Order: sequence, then C-alpha cells, then structure tokens
Amino acid sequence: MKIIDRNAIVHGLGVLALALSALLLSPVPATGAGPDQKAGVPQSAVVAPDGFAPDQVLVRFKPGTAAQDRKVARMQVATEESIPFEIVRDLELVKLHRGSDVRHAVETLSRNPNVKYAEPDFLVSAEAIPNDPYYSTQWGLIQSGAELAWDTGAQNAPGFVVAIIDSGIEMTHPDLQGNIWTNPGEIPGDKIDNDKNGYVDDVHGWDFAYGDNDPTDGNGHGTHVAGIVGAAGNNVTGTAGVMWSVKLMPLKSLNDSGSGSTSNAIKALQYAIKKGVLVSNNSWGGGSFSQALRDAINASRKIGHVFVAAAGNTGANNDTAPLYPASYTLDNIISVAAMDPNDAKASFSNFGPKSVDLGAPGVSILSTYRNDGYANLSGTSMASPHVAGAAAMLYNMRPWWKYSTVRNTILDSVFINELLYNKVATSGQLSFRRAIDAALATPTPGEPGFKPPLKVLAAVQSIGDMVGREEDWVGTKGYSLRLEGFSVNSQVPAYAPEVQLEYMCTLQGLGDSTWKSEGTFCGTRGQSRRLEGLAIRLKGPAALDYTVIYYCTLEGYGDRGPYKDGEFCGTRGQSRRVEAINVVVVHK
Repeated sequence: MKIIDRNAIVHGLGVLALALSALLLSPVPATGAGPDQKAGVPQSAVVAPDGFAPDQVLVRFKPGTAAQDRKVARMQVATEESIPFEIVRDLELVKLHRGSDVRHAVETLSRNPNVKYAEPDFLVSAEAIPNDPYYSTQWGLIQSGAELAWDTGAQNAPGFVVAIIDSGIEMTHPDLQGNIWTNPGEIPGDKIDNDKNGYVDDVHGWDFAYGDNDPTDGNGHGTHVAGIVGAAGNNVTGTAGVMWSVKLMPLKSLNDSGSGSTSNAIKALQYAIKKGVLVSNNSWGGGSFSQALRDAINASRKIGHVFVAAAGNTGANNDTAPLYPASYTLDNIISVAAMDPNDAKASFSNFGPKSVDLGAPGVSILSTYRNDGYANLSGTSMASPHVAGAAAMLYNMRPWWKYSTVRNTILDSVFINELLYNKVATSGQLSFRRAIDAALATPTPGEPGFKPPLKVLAAVQSIGDMVGREEDWVGTKGYSLRLEGFSVNSQVPAYAPEVQLEYMCTLQGLGDSTWKSEGTFCGTRGQSRRLEGLAIRLKGPAALDYTVIYYCTLEGYGDRGPYKDGEFCGTRGQSRRVEAINVVVVHK
C-alpha cells in the first residue's frame, strides 16, 4: 500500500498514541528464534513468565562503597561479573549464575549495608492493536493542527535527533532512510570504537536486545513509531511524519517479539544521553516499579532530556494502578493517552487525572512498517510519538529552552476537551499549532525579554554538586544544608558576544573572594566554609543591554531578592548561610 504525499498536504494523519502493556498481563513465552527473530538470543532478551529477566539483577551501591566491598556483595549471589552504568552513579547490572533464584538474590543484596537498593531486571513490552491494514487515511495530524504548524516550517529540523527506544527501525524503508541518524564520530566497518563510547561501529545506533550494531526492526512496532515521528514529508512517497526532516536514532531495547529488559532500556537511554539527545520516544512499559529506571530518567534531566511515554493499553486508571515508565513522577516525562477520531479517549487507553498528561491520536494510525510497507495500528504507542514530534519541533525552534519549558508549552497549549475531564491532567489533547504559536510568541536573541541559557552549579554540604538552569532554585531549603560554593556557566556570549558574566562569594571565616570569571568555582568543598553571600554582575561593551537578576535563600531568613548587577545577596559574619540560589540574565 502506498499513500501519496503531495504538496505538503497529508490527509488525516494521526497523532501519537503510544501503547504500553504490562508484560505480566500478557507474558510472551521464551522461544527459539523464529522467522522474524535474530538467532542466538542472549539471556537478557529472554522473556520469563516471572516478569523479570533471568540470571541478572540491578544493584545500586551507596556512594563511596569501596571496590572490594562491592566485589564481596556481588560474590554473595553471583560471579564477579557486572556491567556498570554511567547515567546513574553506582548502578550496576550484576550477572548471576545460570538458574539462580532472582528473588533470593535481591533479598540477599538488599540486606547488605553497602547496597542502596537491589531489584529484579523487570521486563517491559510494546503493544499495538492492529486495525484494517488497507485503511488509507491518516486523520490525527490534521485534527491536531499539524498542517497549520507546518506552515511555519517547524517540521524541518535536519540536525535535530530523536531517540526511538523500541524494537529498532527498518532503516532502508523509503520513507525513513533519509532521516536515519548517522553517528558522526564512527567510521563504518573498521571494527574500532572511534568515538570511545563503548560500542564498536555503532554507525546508526545500537541493538541492546541482541548486543550488536544492527538495530534493524524485526517486529514492526519501532518502525511504525519512527514513521509517526519522522517519515519524510512532501516526497511523493507513502506517509508524512510530524517532522518531515529530522534524525531518528534507532536504539533497539526490545527484541523481535516486542519485549525487553529494564536494563536494556536504561542502556538505550544512557546511549542517547551521552550523545546529547534531547527527546526520546518510549512506546513500551510494564513490570513493577524500578528505582533504577526512575533514577536513569531523572538523571537525563541534567542535559534537558524530554522523555515521552505511552500511558498503556489496558483501560486502567494509572493514578491507582501505575504503569511504568509513564507513571514515574518526574517533571521531564510526558505521559500520553490515546484518542479516537471522534475526540474521545480510546476505549483501550489508560488514563489518569493526575498521572496522565494529555491525549493524542492513537486509533487507526497509518505509518511505516516492515518490508517497505505501511500499516494501521492503534494504541498509546501510536499517540506518544506525536507528542515526541511536537517536543522536537519546539526544541529545534527554541534550542535555548529548558526541558520544563518544552513540556509546559505542550501541556499549556492543549485543546480543552470535555470528554477528557477527569481523564488526563490537562483535560485536553495535543495541539501542534497552539504549541508552535506559543513558542513563536516568546522573545528570541536580541529581543527585549530574551533570557539566554545558564548552567548554575551549587556545592551543597553533605550532598555534593547540584546543577540547574536559569530561574531554577539550586540547592535546598529548610534542611540546614548550606552551600559551600557555586559557579555559573552561561551561553550569553553565544547570543551576545560582547557580554560576560562574573561573580564573587563571601565564605565563612574567609571573607570576600575576588571576582571570578564565569565557569570558575567560587568557594570550597568539604572544608566547613559555608557560603554567606554572593554578588553577580555583567561586563563588556554590551553589558548595559542586559541585566542579571538573582535571589538567595538564607538560613532562618528565607528567600531574599531580587538583587541586580553586583548587589550583595546575603550576610557577613551573622551565621546566616546561603541554602539556595536562583539566577537569570534578561535582555532589557
């Protein structure tokens, strides 16, 4: 079936509705490689009826645990073999002896005083509900205002990368091949890890399900999802995606049966984060609450990552019966329910007035499929990639935005729909055009009100470094955990080359520091010299065009400010230490 895309008009394109289903509700038996599966499935890819991968567990050690103590803990239940994660400090995938009792291993490790937590490597799965494969209309994009958004050119982002964490992508599909991500740091076929990220010849992502460099889709689910995000548009071929020109990063965490382990999902997310990818689509879910997966998604906020997830396909209320990862309470997750062509919640779609954010088209969605084909599928798996596409549009248009701004803009610009009252948190469904209009209404570099991005680091007593962005409170409040120092890295020079930022700090017992250039740490670490105050100012020929505004929270006094352009925020010699800071630079 071929659907012709002419003159930038795609009739009836459906919005993303990701379909997640709990594996425990529909377990897939472990089998040998079938005609659509890779041979030699590793143990981590086998689906066990228990709902977790056999012979391995996820363990996070407490900070500062010595290598020997970690080794002793592993040997209580396993060999010494383990795979550390970078995205979450002290997290490891520990391999057990074949046939080991996973539950017993978790209980044993949990009792170890050096272990923060231990848990099974829960299994997750993709689920899409097939419909008429010859249904040739795509209703969702038009109904969600995509054509109006396309009028602005927002669909063209040839350098923006979206990670598709799924069953892989058919990378040779005529509607996808031009939009497949290529690793700029890798030389194809030389059998060398050129970019030193731990993966050899990862030219187009990685296959975590089978442990190789070929993330080709053997299931069809990932290809369908990828086409919703980024099938080439206006190319007289097949369908159009939300984004006509974008880079799709294939990260195969699900095997060819559509299931996979939590650890593979974490590895895939870690890969994307190390490559600086700001948006991922996650049309999968199931299993129990995983602290390790939650920690990984939480850690992705450091680079501003938006994690879009399908709400699930069991018709359940996620407020009372959470489905993960969509139900983790993290502010960089967008949880998506599925809508039908009548603007009603799809009967199969999960919902949640607190835990599910919005609706998006997810019934009879036509998109790319295996063997150069196209298929109509239904599910929240199809709804989610529409929202991922919207997030990519916004981030590409406003690269200086924070992840929270991207997320809030999508949620604040929904079409309010009375059929979604008490079903999703926004009571609305995705609107591409309203989101794009909201972005276009914000100031750009050089315009009054523009706020260039900042990275604010605060060293917190007993905790260590905490990092935030402009207008974020960085530190703690009311916990008697004072700051020991701070630094600010700005991208002001990128938008205003003749402006530089500098700051000073007052430390307990040491007095005022000298003025520091941006990026330089002002303070001490681990010396019980708490921060009593600070001042920040701008310099340079264009400094008068901007102002720096900042606040500080003082122990026992609360929030103080706003202060501007070199004014002192804090006290000297009064034992009123700084607990948190908030900084922003604004074009006048």
